[in-house]
Amino acid sequence: KKNMLLKELKDIKKWLNLYEIIPSKEYDYVVNVYGSVNLYAKGLKNIEVKFNEVNGYFNCSYNQLVTLKGCPESVHENFNCEANELTSLEYCPKIIKKNFDCSNNRLETLKGCPAVINGYFTCSYNELTTLEYCPTIIEKNLFINNNNLNSLKVFPEIIGGNVDISHNKLKSLEGIIKELKGNLDCSHNELKLLKDGPEIVDGVFYCINNDLTIEELKYLPNIKSDFISIKYNPKLGNLQNIHNFKELKEKVETILNIKEEKENLLNIINKEDLFLKENTINKI
Repeated sequence: KKNMLLKELKDIKKWLNLYEIIPSKEYDYVVNVYGSVNLYAKGLKNIEVKFNEVNGYFNCSYNQLVTLKGCPESVHENFNCEANELTSLEYCPKIIKKNFDCSNNRLETLKGCPAVINGYFTCSYNELTTLEYCPTIIEKNLFINNNNLNSLKVFPEIIGGNVDISHNKLKSLEGIIKELKGNLDCSHNELKLLKDGPEIVDGVFYCINNDLTIEELKYLPNIKSDFISIKYNPKLGNLQNIHNFKELKEKVETILNIKEEKENLLNIINKEDLFLKENTINKI
């Protein structure tokens, strides 16, 4: 069945009554609600009424929606369309004044997403490869874990809380904002590079199960909480068991300094060997 909005007022009224939605006193073919709309797990394949403004929250999660057609233009609280069959955010509200959850869908793009989210934004468990069209400002947490992200070159400009980009296909953190106000979790990716990543992380830094080398640890951000977890990075040896950032940083600097001294010494020895060989050849 195609997503066709109801055209008759009696049908609109019947649909609203069926789902116990109380509209504002006066409504036409577009419905305003002074309160909340709860369509959680109603077995919906489409939303047959066109909403305009909802003064409370709008929850259409755990249905079988393939489109957000009919959803309000403005939601004063949370908007939740989690666990549907969405491949697009077309018809998404333009204004969401609190949290936005579109996780557990089949989204391949964030096109249609509002530019500003005044709460947290979660789009976990989708099929995203890029954050193109993502909000510019997210006032609280950002959860984009369990997607297929391979690049962060498009990324929100402001995030007020934690960032979870774990369980993706990232090889680099290039593009992420330079200062993060909360925790950063980039575990379970394919990370080889920390260069061009964040410079400051106020919270905890999780980088578990990646492909980091000791050399790359010199690009670690300044972790203000002083707690780090880099377990299951096999190339790091015993360093992966250290959770204190300052201790880890000191050990990395020591290891890299020793390595540099050895390399310098080998260069000197090689030059001397070459000099001796040349002299021997000249005598012959």
